[in-house]
Amino acid sequence: MVNDARQRSQHELDVVALGRDPTGAETVLALGEAKHTTAKRTVSDLERLEHIRTIVAAQRPSASSARLLLFSANGFDRNTTAGARGRQDVELIDLRRLYVGD
Repeated sequence: MVNDARQRSQHELDVVALGRDPTGAETVLALGEAKHTTAKRTVSDLERLEHIRTIVAAQRPSASSARLLLFSANGFDRNTTAGARGRQDVELIDLRRLYVGD
């Protein structure tokens, strides 16, 4: 759970990947959400995840470069796919990618 004091709400993350930098300090490598719905994931889902990364980075600066992992059972709308294309910090993961790979 990530507390959002500004919006007086909480956000739940399904995936948090941690690592260590060369000095041994803990770093946030990735943050992600997994939803199993009949709807495709949208740009608003990605924007929400970006917002959560900003909140986490305020307390853990290493999170500012964390990859955003968006999982979906039914894929992504075309705007989300287009918006993620070419971004090194975003991974869209559908069932095929999850079970078969790239």
